[in-house]
Amino acid sequence: MEKSAQIFISGTYEDLKEERHTVINNLNKLDNAKPVTMEYTGSNPESTLASSLKLIEKSDIFICIIAHRYGNVPGGHEKSITELEYMKASELKIPILIYITAISKEDTKYKNVEQDHTKMKKLDDFKNYLNELHTITTYSSPDDLASKVILDIKNQKLIQFVLDKSKSDFRFKEETDIIYIYRTFLAQQYRSITIFRDKSFELKDIYITLSLELNPMIWHGMGETEFIRMKKDGELPERYLEVMEMTASVHKSRVDKNLYKGSHDNELSIDDVLKASNRAVILGEAGSGKTTLFHHLIATYRDDGKKYIPVFLPIRYWLNCELCDPLDAFCKMLKEKYYKFPSNYTNALNKKLV
Repeated sequence: MEKSAQIFISGTYEDLKEERHTVINNLNKLDNAKPVTMEYTGSNPESTLASSLKLIEKSDIFICIIAHRYGNVPGGHEKSITELEYMKASELKIPILIYITAISKEDTKYKNVEQDHTKMKKLDDFKNYLNELHTITTYSSPDDLASKVILDIKNQKLIQFVLDKSKSDFRFKEETDIIYIYRTFLAQQYRSITIFRDKSFELKDIYITLSLELNPMIWHGMGETEFIRMKKDGELPERYLEVMEMTASVHKSRVDKNLYKGSHDNELSIDDVLKASNRAVILGEAGSGKTTLFHHLIATYRDDGKKYIPVFLPIRYWLNCELCDPLDAFCKMLKEKYYKFPSNYTNALNKKLV
């Protein structure tokens, strides 16, 4: 019998019935995926907590859904069942996906909002803790939640990942799996862009990437006569000559491979630039989209394990480090939690990059 990835669904029950049900129905439509939840386990002589922790031990992926209730705190414990389930998944180092409602307390039914002040504080602390260690995804409805869960699992190839490893081999090992963990983090960090205050879009669905005109004479509105004169007199900037050499190489490759088929054949895409050159600099005014372009490139090349390991180092931070080695500066950013990369993996990633 073909093995399925066991996906544990964690979260309070009464207030999240519809969300849990919708996620389970959508997971059941995936190949090789088996959702696991406490509500379908039936009667058990063990406590709810003991039963759920045993299920997590047998699970491959952990999904945590959080709204405005902290949930039941079992006897002898100070944390809720949901938080204890999360702690167990963290201990086992299985992939964890966190989803928190974007719906305000005011727009949530009174009975679905925590009223106990002690529990309210614990819920806020739990959310803050998760925000420190994970890239959080928010959802606005059960259907929105389910679509984002499915998208994350597919984009991060989690089912493929767990099925490609034996059970004894699966738990994350710092040395062998750290780049996978880092790429998974990048997928969540840069996959979407917020345009309105509470509305985000998948970057790949709306982003129109920049392109480079192959004719260097129009790069700065330069006329043909002026361009020919400057080239002849050796007055063209060195970066012009480098880009001209690269575009000529790409043009020849396209001709050789018969790739000219459309109306944009006089343009060079960012993909073409990166394939043709080991270095590229994007220059532009403030607000022209340089950072968004780089986020797009990170999301695009995060699976290109053979050539690229994306690293995003803002120049302002590099300057604060007195222009030290860029990778050292990036690792320092990780340690200072500039990004929300899980702190328990920071040292391993530092070693791998440096």
